[in-house]
Amino acid sequence: MASDMDVSPMIGKLEEEVIALLLARDDVRSSIELAEEGQMEEATASLLSIIQDLLATKPTAAPAAPAASAASASKRPAESVLAEAKRPRAEESWLEDCSRSAETERLAAMSAARLHGRRAVLTAAAVVEVAVPPEAPVEAVEVVDAEAVPLFWRVDLPEVLKVLSQPGVLPSNFLPVVKPHVTLLYLGGDLPEHRAASRCGMTLQQFRSAKQALEKLQGKQVAVKMTEIIIEENVACALVELPKGVPCASKIPHLTLGTRENVPAQHACDVLEEILSQGRTEGITRIKLPKAKELLGILDIETSDSYAGRK
Repeated sequence: MASDMDVSPMIGKLEEEVIALLLARDDVRSSIELAEEGQMEEATASLLSIIQDLLATKPTAAPAAPAASAASASKRPAESVLAEAKRPRAEESWLEDCSRSAETERLAAMSAARLHGRRAVLTAAAVVEVAVPPEAPVEAVEVVDAEAVPLFWRVDLPEVLKVLSQPGVLPSNFLPVVKPHVTLLYLGGDLPEHRAASRCGMTLQQFRSAKQALEKLQGKQVAVKMTEIIIEENVACALVELPKGVPCASKIPHLTLGTRENVPAQHACDVLEEILSQGRTEGITRIKLPKAKELLGILDIETSDSYAGRK
């Protein structure tokens, strides 16, 4: 008896011939045109119907076998003849129907796969479609994490946390900031430079000069002076003075100390603009420090990765 390895190439070759015959038919070519137009469901249904019709067609009866053939048949092993005689006809019919159905679906799947330049991979249970670029091997795709996006330049001031942790420094309904910092230059992630410059109220040349200056100072320790604390109903912040040579796009350099829940830190910019530019006094408490408080911090760039760590 031939082994499975001997039979498999023969089956594969037969399947290739069947597919080639199918693709030579006019009705199959019509299905191919449907697939090329993007109508894959219609194309697959048409192929399935064509194959079912072909499998349902009864083969033409073969002429009677000559006596020699009958004689050779009588030479088959007795066990084979008995086993064949004992097999129930109903079982034969059921097995044949199942085989036809499975073959129909398998051939239809293979034909549909070829329409899309795919290689049909036969398994014991089904046909699995594997995408294959034309004349190119399938290669493993390496997943690379996206690079961190630059958001803004800032001076981190961790010393402020010690003050904020003391009771009574902030109103009881305020939440202290997690990582106090002074924002120096907004970059906007993927924003083009001209748009980021416009958002900062700077010309493109001013923006690039500030960016270059900050890049030279990256990682350096900077002394920031806190001069005044301002408290509004939704935010508390401090006015600061930066050393010469440290550019800052903000009209009013400041440090946000805390906010009410769900109030963004950006609200501090709006409040300071109203106070110092428009003269707002209602609902505002201003505490000028008798002597400027010096705070040491590190000048660095905030990225999407580091910003996520602040939450």
